[in-house]
Amino acid sequence: MLEYSQHHQPRPLYCLSLRSLVEQEAPSLLLSRVWKGFLILLGSLILLGLFLFLLPYKGLEDVQKAHYSLSIKDVKGRELYSTPLDNGLIRYRVREYSIPKEVKSIVLLNEDRYFYYHLGVNPISIFKTLFLNKKEGRVVSGASTISMQLARIITPRSKSLKSKALEMFDALRLELKLSKSEILSLYLSYIPFGKNIEGYGAASKYYYGKEFSDLTIYEASILAVIPRSPSFYDPIKNRSNLKEALIRNSDIPIEKFDKALDLIDSRSRLPKNPIKAPHFVNFVMDRITEDAYIEGVDIVTTLDLDIQMDAQYILNQHIENSLEHRLSNGAVLLIYKGDIVAYIGSKDFFDNETQGQIDGVQIRRQPGSTLKPFLYELAFESGFTPATIIPDIPTVFGREEVYRPENFSQTYNGPVRVRTALASSLNIPAVYLLERLGVDPFIKRLKELGFNSLNGQEDILGLGLAVGNAEVTLYELIRAFRSFKNSGNYQDLNWIKGDVKENYPVMDPIYASLTRDILSDKRARVLGFGRNTLLNTAYPSYFKTGTSNQFTNIWALGGTPDLACGVWMGNFSGNSVIGTPGSSIPARIIIDLFDELSSKEEFQPLYGLEKAKICSLSGGLATVNCPDTTYEYFKDISNLKKCDYHKDGGGVVLPGEYLQWSSIYNYDNVSTISDIEVSILSPQDGAEFYYSPEIPEGSQGVEFQINGKGKFNIIGKGEEIISGTLPYQGIIYLDKGEWELEFRFENKIVLRYIKVS
Repeated sequence: MLEYSQHHQPRPLYCLSLRSLVEQEAPSLLLSRVWKGFLILLGSLILLGLFLFLLPYKGLEDVQKAHYSLSIKDVKGRELYSTPLDNGLIRYRVREYSIPKEVKSIVLLNEDRYFYYHLGVNPISIFKTLFLNKKEGRVVSGASTISMQLARIITPRSKSLKSKALEMFDALRLELKLSKSEILSLYLSYIPFGKNIEGYGAASKYYYGKEFSDLTIYEASILAVIPRSPSFYDPIKNRSNLKEALIRNSDIPIEKFDKALDLIDSRSRLPKNPIKAPHFVNFVMDRITEDAYIEGVDIVTTLDLDIQMDAQYILNQHIENSLEHRLSNGAVLLIYKGDIVAYIGSKDFFDNETQGQIDGVQIRRQPGSTLKPFLYELAFESGFTPATIIPDIPTVFGREEVYRPENFSQTYNGPVRVRTALASSLNIPAVYLLERLGVDPFIKRLKELGFNSLNGQEDILGLGLAVGNAEVTLYELIRAFRSFKNSGNYQDLNWIKGDVKENYPVMDPIYASLTRDILSDKRARVLGFGRNTLLNTAYPSYFKTGTSNQFTNIWALGGTPDLACGVWMGNFSGNSVIGTPGSSIPARIIIDLFDELSSKEEFQPLYGLEKAKICSLSGGLATVNCPDTTYEYFKDISNLKKCDYHKDGGGVVLPGEYLQWSSIYNYDNVSTISDIEVSILSPQDGAEFYYSPEIPEGSQGVEFQINGKGKFNIIGKGEEIISGTLPYQGIIYLDKGEWELEFRFENKIVLRYIKVS
């Protein structure tokens, strides 16, 4: 009993307490270790993720900086052209918000139904694929997620287990660096379809001629199959293969796809990526920024394809009707409220014989008289008025460089008002104005109005600039011509829909509107264009026409309150036009367009001006002696002088400079101021004359033109060259060399030094 009791006596109390404690704390220790392990794993994953996130991914960076094709569209969203990439590929950027819900479901169903639930790699799909492939003894399916496919597109590799592992690695990196939306957008943009097409955006246009966002569920289902093997599933060459895949992958009856497949058939016979309005497209492409190509945005322009085609037709019809004049080409630029709505660079862009790819809107040509309105507006700012009298008489301008302009009609009109001179486009008054104002100030003004083509021409421009001996573009002309109805403001033309260019004040708004009024004046243009000119439209409009030397270039500019249009016609070869068609043909084109498109509304009324009754001949305030009067606009009438041409008793006395003109045209009832100063208009002192080697020297000579009254004679090299009665005008042959000419008049002797070469 004693032994038994010794062996079975109760344990001490502290032993029981320790055991109980251990039994109670064991679960807590286990939980603590699990939690610690979880935190270690979580931290490791975070560090790994951070490492993968920070690890440079050059391939992805290159893709994000790569260019997309741009869809250049007209104002109504119709495509003009898709810009191919350098390697000839067409690839549009697909943004997730533009993907129809049904189309998105089809893509995910076919490629990666668990796309939104994995981190780039789907382990379940991998094990399932391995089991199926082993069971069948061949590859029956892949396990690539959309992220893995994108990784393979970014970094192409040969097929191997190592490559697959690297794809998984890169897929994880993509998931860490990009959102699901960004991954899906890149995938849909870059997935190859063959035929130099990448992405669903390009494929939908190539096969269906529509935007990706407009695809039907049947069209999208077809596209979802093609990338698996673009050649094997070619919807044109291997339609049966494609149909079999559609039957396997979809429970939709195959007949439902027939309409979509027929559309592909019909489009297969059309040219791929045709270009419409090609000169305008080139104009736009020259102005697209690098950022636009990276962003892959659509370029929605201001061009209206319907108006473009109408303008092209009208231009071509007039060219066809003018073949006897050897007019082979033309260009049209039509503007609606600052927006380019038609831009035609030639008769036919694809006609190599007539050099159709040259852009007649942008090439530099001599503009003829189309620069005159800008000169006259500058003259108004310098103190001239529409009533100021300027001489339209035979005149030799310059000294060292002699310039003798002629009017288009080869006639002279004596004293003319500025309004008449501009509206009738007289040459000599324009050159007279430019000599008074200075060539440099006029060049400065033209540059302020956007004539950047003048840069580099300054040293060769002289008084001939008044009649257009510079070289400018049609684009510059119509842009500046709009300023006359735009309060004198310079504004570049809009070519992106909704992108309105800023206005810059250049001309005095009052005088700009006054110039436009003169160019609209039907009565004032009678002298130059006749009473029945086609410029006299039934609606408010203003025009300026021009021709360059030997009719190499024929121009017309026109405007209404809402439209502006410029037309150039000629030959890109530089051949002159046969005959003298003048500028009526390009003007007719403008009027055809205005008749169809103009709103026929009125111009804003002139402001800041007063009207006064003036003498039509002298431009002074009319008196009872003035037989012909009219009304004219002035900024200030307080300092106007009365007419001093018409005298009591009916006589007319003109300034002395018109003496010779009045005698040539036999104005018997006209006299000139008696104390006129004798003046030598030609030759000027220091002038140099050149004989043409193509003309016999005996048929050439130096022009002498002298105003005044009385007798005269001219001595040169000790011999009398000529004598007679003033005024005198004639051409006299002089031997080559330096000459000291002595002009002897009744009350003075004048010396002139000239050189003949």
